[in-house]
Amino acid sequence: QSQPQQAQVDQNSPELFKKNLHLAYEGSFRLQRCVQEVMGGIQNAYGEDYTTPHTEESITARNLQLRALNEHLVSSGIGALPLLPLPLPSSSAENVSTELDGSTEQVVPPSEPQMPVDQQRAIEVAFERLRRARESAGVEANLVGGAEGKGMGGK
Repeated sequence: QSQPQQAQVDQNSPELFKKNLHLAYEGSFRLQRCVQEVMGGIQNAYGEDYTTPHTEESITARNLQLRALNEHLVSSGIGALPLLPLPLPSSSAENVSTELDGSTEQVVPPSEPQMPVDQQRAIEVAFERLRRARESAGVEANLVGGAEGKGMGGK
């Protein structure tokens, strides 16, 4: 009459995090393969061996895979993690040589005290951009309004 108790998994355990990250990684590769199939179907749309149903199936599979990956990212919490920006190569020649020799640059995450500073700076930049856009829109509205008034018989 006693049911076997299921082992309680700590939702914050490193093992579960690694498993969820691995599943997200696999899901992104499956999605990438689906997208490549769709792109191949679109590129070969006028080819002799093109079949519309195959491309439609590829699009359906891509949509299903995208939903599944999105659901996993949301349910596991992996999707809420911030992405670190990749370092930009100084020239395309360096980028090619990096790809050929297989080496990768190490991305260093910002320190915890640096994160709020970076966030504050990003907010300030976004606010300044919005302020300038509003000012420009106001100037344009005044110019258009003034031109319309003069064109309608205004003096």
